[in-house]
Amino acid sequence: MRFSYDGTPLAEGVVVGGAVSPRISVVGNAPQPVAQVLSGPVPVVVPTSVPTFQQPFFPAITTPFSQTSPLSPLASTPPPSPDGPRRCSYPQGFVVHETLNGREYHLSWCSQPGRTFSYQQAEDYCRSLDTNGHPVGFHSLSLETPVEDSFITSIIRHYEVPYIWTSGYKVSPYLWKWQSCVASQYSRWSFTGRFGRSQPDNADMNENCLAILNNFYGDGIIWHDVDCSLEKYVICERPRTHDS
Repeated sequence: MRFSYDGTPLAEGVVVGGAVSPRISVVGNAPQPVAQVLSGPVPVVVPTSVPTFQQPFFPAITTPFSQTSPLSPLASTPPPSPDGPRRCSYPQGFVVHETLNGREYHLSWCSQPGRTFSYQQAEDYCRSLDTNGHPVGFHSLSLETPVEDSFITSIIRHYEVPYIWTSGYKVSPYLWKWQSCVASQYSRWSFTGRFGRSQPDNADMNENCLAILNNFYGDGIIWHDVDCSLEKYVICERPRTHDS
């Protein structure tokens, strides 16, 4: 039995399934790893080379992702601010900005306003965060459940973030993996993109990384495959300790 970075047992032979058309060729390899002030916590309504990371990745389904979802990506989705995310009210030096179900989240724009990252740089940034004695470091966001996805969507909507990186990356035309090493059959790809095709569509022939875009194509806050060299904000996550 293998274990993920947070101690979760790894499922063998499982990966998140992608839906790239077999008619679309895939070029290149999987990516190398890489203002008004608001007060109070984010109001959240929760519904009832491959990167050379040291731990093995969870391998979920090998069939195309389902487009079904408990979320409504078009509901109450204003366009993001042209000036980037709204400013945060957390004091400088805060590392943990939000928590949910035993996870801790760091919002990059709260600590580094205006700074964006490539996919690789986003993971490096998360790993560089001060652990403050926590036994586990941060990694780029992984979304294995609709509850967590809804929580992250509400954060993006609240701060009007135009786009963020997740840890998802493509290992073959039909296989995607999360950094978290947790097996998942959940997905929420957009039904459209620049060329009107359902995601992931590998439109630029090198769209090997998974980002969340905020209503770029009138599709709400939802998943897209994109070029890993593009720069975006990032949400980092880690498990909470038992006594935190």
